[in-house]
Amino acid sequence: MAGAGAVELVVLHAKPPTSLAVNMGGPGVPGDVVGLVEEDLRKKAEGVVGKARSLCAANSVEAVVDVVDGEPKHVLCDAVEKHRADLLVVGSQGYGAIRRWHCLGA
Repeated sequence: MAGAGAVELVVLHAKPPTSLAVNMGGPGVPGDVVGLVEEDLRKKAEGVVGKARSLCAANSVEAVVDVVDGEPKHVLCDAVEKHRADLLVVGSQGYGAIRRWHCLGA
């Protein structure tokens, strides 16, 4: 943890459970779609934290960078409590896993 007066930067990507993303597609989603969605969520998470690590390193910023599986609202609330955050900044691409998958023509 950061010392007195120091600032700790925590970059967290909340990777939603595959079941949450797949259930948005309605009942009876084929098993191969579940696998594609899981792979999409994993790749997105890797990309997000990879970019965050690169940006921090390029700017000599120390940060805790992590991916946490779970519903974003719960993951973020837990992280705020765990890190005793004074500020929470939330970003979103605006697409869920199913929509991204569909838009890619898969």
